[in-house]
Amino acid sequence: FRKQNGDNWTVATNLGIDNEFSFELLPGEVLRLETDGSGATQVGWVEVLSDVELAGSGTFTVSTTGGDFLSEVGIGDSPRGRDLMIFVDLTEGKDAGFGICNPDPSSTATLSYELRNLDGTMKARGTDSLGPLEQKAEFVTQTFSTRNLKNFKGVLRILSDGVDVSLITLRTRGVNFTSLDPVEPPEGEEAEEEQTQFFARIGDGVFGTLGFQSSFVLMNNSASDVHFVLDLFKDDGTPLALTINGSRENTVGLQVPARGAIELITDGSTKPGVVGWARLFSDTPLGGSGTFTISEIAGKTFVSEVGVPASDVTATSSIFVQEKGTISTGIGLTNPSDQAISIKVR
Repeated sequence: FRKQNGDNWTVATNLGIDNEFSFELLPGEVLRLETDGSGATQVGWVEVLSDVELAGSGTFTVSTTGGDFLSEVGIGDSPRGRDLMIFVDLTEGKDAGFGICNPDPSSTATLSYELRNLDGTMKARGTDSLGPLEQKAEFVTQTFSTRNLKNFKGVLRILSDGVDVSLITLRTRGVNFTSLDPVEPPEGEEAEEEQTQFFARIGDGVFGTLGFQSSFVLMNNSASDVHFVLDLFKDDGTPLALTINGSRENTVGLQVPARGAIELITDGSTKPGVVGWARLFSDTPLGGSGTFTISEIAGKTFVSEVGVPASDVTATSSIFVQEKGTISTGIGLTNPSDQAISIKVR
């Protein structure tokens, strides 16, 4: 654990109080390391080193000073790179924050910021630097405090000169937090390859007293426009027609501008509500994330939102499961092939 200035950070956790923790995981074993939330608010970053590949994720949990739960957001492993892009949405009371760290113990990272509109055109520029092992976290409205960003929607591209940095983004709306994955540019042979991604669970419409909407955030961190096709399916694999950005379709085909993004949002009008899955095909790689947004039907009041990353096809997958009190875990699985498959969950 490290503070923002790179110094060792001693934290109180369920495994004791220290700045470094060593442990062994047996095959199939899970470990949860959780800070206790005591004391004044502090900010920093953590690095996990292992001798074999691990699957891991983190969470931010927000509570009242009395300990009552308010919200929680899951965050994945943040990629390291020298050209990273995040989605920025400042509409409807949202704000977009980001955390960035320099994991290099000896070199300073010189940063260039490019705030771009959805069509990829430049909105604003900025510069910054991070010393060895330093970290910073702030809102985009702070980074570009001299610009009028009311109702802005677009992307923030962060370039590092000579040093890989690590980046996450958190979108806020009241006490709710949403995390959407950063996007790296496709390189080498990958830049010429077609890509298929999947969203194993989408939902739209009225479920009891709540309304659900799904959105798809597609980012293009390359120098050329990218064409894509999004297909929607019901649970049984048949086409699912939803109203997206004003048009009712089960297939959407558009282009994502170079260094830009597009957001496709269902209107939540389906009665009764429906669930299903989506397939995203693009002629070159795109960054894809989705969200579920939940509102109260009566007053159309926002309740919560969660980010859902796109996924590739895999034969084996592991997720963290917790069943405690009112906490439960759900799993969304889809079979995108044209033949039946056998699945074992253990």
